[in-house]
Amino acid sequence: MLQVSHRMLYRISGIVWALIGFLLLKAGINYVMQGWQGTYFSASVYSSFFLWLSQIFGSYDNASIVCIFLGITVGTFKGRLVMQKVAIASQMRISKFDNPTSLKNIYTMKTYVIILCMMSLGKIMTFLEVRPDIRGLVDIAVGTALLQGAVQYFRLDDITCDNETHVSSQESDKPVLQERDVPSDE
Repeated sequence: MLQVSHRMLYRISGIVWALIGFLLLKAGINYVMQGWQGTYFSASVYSSFFLWLSQIFGSYDNASIVCIFLGITVGTFKGRLVMQKVAIASQMRISKFDNPTSLKNIYTMKTYVIILCMMSLGKIMTFLEVRPDIRGLVDIAVGTALLQGAVQYFRLDDITCDNETHVSSQESDKPVLQERDVPSDE
C-alpha cells in the first residue's frame, strides 16, 4: 500500500471533507432555490414549513434566505461540537502510526460506516421524495459541518507539522548520549 506522511493524511482528509462539504452546500442551496429556477415560482414543490416561513417573513425570497441561514447555523454548531472533535480524534489516532504510514490508515472502519450511512441518507431522501426545502436544509447543514471539520484538519496539519519541525530542531541541538556517556553504578 502507498506510504504517506501524517501531514499528507491530514491534508487528504481535509480536502475530502472540504470537497464533499462544498458539493453538499451547493446542492442544498440548489434544492432550497428549486422553485425559483423556472420563469415562475411553484409553491407546490415546497413543504408546509417553507410556506409557513414565507408567511412569517413576508415572501418566498425571505423564506429561502431563512432556510439557508438555518442550515448554516445548524451545520456550524454540528461542525464545532462534533466534526472538529472527530478531526482531532483522527489526528491523535494517526499520530500513533509510524511516519510515513499506509494510506489505508486515513480512516477507521467506524468512519467508513458513518460515510456509508450518510450516503444512504441522501439516497433515502431521494427515494422518499423529501421536499426540496427540507432536503436543502439537511444538505446545507451537513455541508457546513463538513467544511468546519475540514478547516480543523488544515489547522491540525499546520500545528502538527510546526511541532514536528520544532521538536526535530530541538533534538538536533541536544547532544546524543551514547552508552559510554551514561554513568555506571560502579
